[in-house]
Amino acid sequence: MPITAAHFNSQYGALIKQHSQPYTAPIQNVALPYLQASLYPKFKCLGIDYAPQLMGVYYQPNFITYVPLRDATTCIISYQFTGCYMAKLCYRGEWYGLHIATSDTPWGDCQSVWKEFVHLNHRHISYLRIIKPSAERPYQTWKTLKQHEKVKDLVRQTTTAGFFDREGNGYSLMYDYTGCCVQEGLPTGEVFQLTTPCCLMERDDREYFWPGQPICSGYTIKHH
Repeated sequence: MPITAAHFNSQYGALIKQHSQPYTAPIQNVALPYLQASLYPKFKCLGIDYAPQLMGVYYQPNFITYVPLRDATTCIISYQFTGCYMAKLCYRGEWYGLHIATSDTPWGDCQSVWKEFVHLNHRHISYLRIIKPSAERPYQTWKTLKQHEKVKDLVRQTTTAGFFDREGNGYSLMYDYTGCCVQEGLPTGEVFQLTTPCCLMERDDREYFWPGQPICSGYTIKHH
């Protein structure tokens, strides 16, 4: 069952705030197993362990960043979405959260790299769900407020974030860095929204997957 903004704030915001200190070391240098040499330079492990049930994956321009998860029910949050994708993946039996960077420049956009990863490794992917937080209403709210001089301080301390809950539901939210919570003072529907899945793969590769429920499921392997 999907969660609410209030549930996010009470269950996860406090955990993020507790671990969002300068001395909290990021998770790095955990390699994706058997990653092809052609893809290796564009994948980077960069995340944070907030708590047993919550992990964060950081954004870095020009890269697909990822963080290993404890299991299928681990929640994931990522930040700074203005066009990037977020994914939850089970690859070779291990679970990962990913932030797939996009860009107007060929060398900075990672969509083709991601599609190649899916194409080369579809036999080793048993679960895949992708969302685009900037395609939802919270990003439009953030973008609209950014144009108003009176609320520039508010916008400066916020971002559009992506979140996967324990059940794999994906969300877009206008996230307050200072309070580590969904932005308050605005209608909930404007700042917190359940997302619809994206299909970021080549057309020929879609035959290996079938879509689950439009909201609650990702893509699962159809055959090997």
